[in-house]
Amino acid sequence: MTVNDNLEHQKRYGYDVPRKSDLVRLEYKFFIIEYIPVGKNRAKVRLASNVDLKLNFLPKFILSISARKFAFDYFKNIMKINEKFKGSEWEKKVKENPKFYGFFQRKNQEYL
Repeated sequence: MTVNDNLEHQKRYGYDVPRKSDLVRLEYKFFIIEYIPVGKNRAKVRLASNVDLKLNFLPKFILSISARKFAFDYFKNIMKINEKFKGSEWEKKVKENPKFYGFFQRKNQEYL
């Protein structure tokens, strides 16, 4: 089940996925992010996904170029969001639940 199918999750986090039948829904079979610390303040990140974009009419090379662009834009946006972390709602959530959100910090400390 994906988040767009989980009404309880949507309600809890305050967003709504439109239920219009004229919208095309992507099918996410899996979406994995692998995080590998490689040194102080450095890490490798590998992204793997299996998504049916419902664009079978486009040539595969265009879909491949789009997937690569998405990956770079995805991480660029994460870095942009990270710059606004201090004082954000996310920072409050991290402080409220350090056991859960401290995963990356603990993994980095184990590596280093």
